[in-house]
Order: sequence, then structure tokens, then C-alpha cells
Amino acid sequence: MHQTSALYKELLQLPHYKEHKLVVNGVDYAEGEHFSLDLSGAVIPGSTLQIGACPSRTIKATIVDLGLTIPPMAKLEPMSRITDGVRVSEWIPKGVYYIDTRDPDAPPGQLSFEGYDDMLKADAPYPGSSLSWPATDIDVVREIAKHMGVTVDPRTVALMTNRYPVPFPAQYTMREVLGYIAAMYAGCFVMSDLAQLQLITLYSMAETTHYLVTESGKPITIGGVRILV
Repeated sequence: MHQTSALYKELLQLPHYKEHKLVVNGVDYAEGEHFSLDLSGAVIPGSTLQIGACPSRTIKATIVDLGLTIPPMAKLEPMSRITDGVRVSEWIPKGVYYIDTRDPDAPPGQLSFEGYDDMLKADAPYPGSSLSWPATDIDVVREIAKHMGVTVDPRTVALMTNRYPVPFPAQYTMREVLGYIAAMYAGCFVMSDLAQLQLITLYSMAETTHYLVTESGKPITIGGVRILV
């Protein structure tokens, strides 16, 4: 969970606009002049929350070729901030991705990539374990996160209080195990904007005055009922 500054909260209540940047392997690329990008794979994919799903978000980015060496699996970090034209907030991370493929037909002077977030690391057989089985759900999630090289979002720990027993997942992938645990909580696992493993449930959505919509602006419903988030 990202804690925003008092200035960010103040600007959010005033007329403002967003600025964006893309950090590629530690190098900043300014919006418009140096990069363009498209993010897909919403926290709630499609138009309904898919119970037991573990979606991976995707990034497609095109940057100006500055002649720098960008290695395979380089890190892509989109960020945004808000400004009133004079004051600017801190940069807010919008996920962490890793280059998977490069477009060989990119225009001259440009580089185009497609990448995915850490959820794909869970597409591997459940490895050796130090837990006593059956193990509690949160301990299993922590162990999976460790094998993925990430941490668990604090909100997930706060949600997972039922301590459901999980049998040893022989012949299952870590992603399948996460989906099994998410289904027990009527939710799904995603990678948060801070690249932490996060459980989203039907019961954990904060109350506010905005309806949840897809990336294209279409209403998201559950059983025909729109969702306030």
C-alpha cells in the first residue's frame, strides 16, 4: 500500500492533471517525447471479479532509442504524479514489469517492448517447502511470495485471518495454489502497484462514491449489480 503525502492529498482535491514517466532499467524517460505505453490486465479483469483468478498485468512500451544497453528481462516501472501547474506531488509507482519480448519491426530510432509483472513467476511447480503440512493459508502465501522474490501486501495479511488449512500442493503450480486460496476468500490475487502479492476480495473494497469500471469505462458488475469502490 502506497502512503501519499499531504501535498498529494491536497492537490487531489483541486483542479489538477497527471504527469507520467517510465523508468527503464533505472533510466527515466519523460512522457510523450521519450515514451508511450499501454497497460492492460486490470486488477479485476474483464467486467466481473473472477473468483480464484491470479491475473498478470501486461505493459507495452515504446521508447526513444538513446543508445543505452537494455538487457533481457530489464525492469519497466511506470509512474505518475499530479500537479496544479506549479506544485507537483511525489511520483506514485504503477507496477513493476519485466521485458519479455522486443518488437523487431519498431520504427527507426525507437525500441518497443512487451512485458509482464511478477505473477508469471508463480507459473512454476510448488518447490520444496519448510512448512509443516497441512499449513495455514497465510503461511503458504508467504512461502510462495518468498519463492517469487516478492513480499506480501500488508492488506493481505490483515484479510487472511481465517487460517484455512492447505494440504501440500503436490503436482500444482504456485499460481494454482494462490487461486485455490483466493477462492476460499471470494477473491483473487494480483501484483499491487508496489509489486507486492495482494489479495482482493468482494469484502475488501473500500467504500467511496465512485463506481468501478473497466479500462474502457464500462461498468463492472457482480450479478448485474454495479460496484462502488
